[in-house]
Amino acid sequence: MGNPQTNGKAERVIKTIMELWHEKTRFDSSAHRKTELSRFLNYYNGVRPHKGIGGLTPEVKLINYFCPETR
Repeated sequence: MGNPQTNGKAERVIKTIMELWHEKTRFDSSAHRKTELSRFLNYYNGVRPHKGIGGLTPEVKLINYFCPETR
């Protein structure tokens, strides 16, 4: 549970995952779905720029936050 802003952000992430991945991918099995989800999350967090964090990826944003000397 969180505040409405946090809940809204979580809901937006879920909506984005459903739009960009789940609705556009055909899965042959549960194992295939799991593999494809892992691939998509790697893309979403490590490759895809996010407007809400200045065009960075979540991975880069976290690195900058926790290790500011590496910027």
